[in-house]
Amino acid sequence: MKIEEHNLKEEIGEIVDKAVKIGVVNENCGVFRIMRQENYSPRGKAVMLNSGFYEKILYECNLCKACEFNNNLCTAFLKARQVLVLQKKENPKNKKMIENLRRTGNIYGIKE
Repeated sequence: MKIEEHNLKEEIGEIVDKAVKIGVVNENCGVFRIMRQENYSPRGKAVMLNSGFYEKILYECNLCKACEFNNNLCTAFLKARQVLVLQKKENPKNKKMIENLRRTGNIYGIKE
C-alpha cells in the first residue's frame, strides 16, 4: 500500500469512526430516499468504510452534505474516492466525463 493511500485511509477511519459512534441520520440523504437500500445511505457507506471496504458505491453519493450533522462524512467519502482512484477502481462514467472535459471543455464531449 502506498503512503498516500495509507494516510487517506487513516483520515477516513478517524472521520467515520466518530460519525458511526455519534450516529448518522439517513433520512436527509436524497440518494437514500430514492434507493431505500442501506448500502446507499450515509450510515451504510460509513459502516462499509469503517470495516475497510472501499467500493464503487461511494460514487453514488452526490456530496450534498445533507448527512453532515456533527460529522464530516462527505470529506470521508471524497477521500475514499481518492483511495479508489489510487487502487484503479474509479467509476468509468466519471473517467469518461473527465476525459471529455479535458478534450472539449465540457463534460458531454461536444465540440463547439
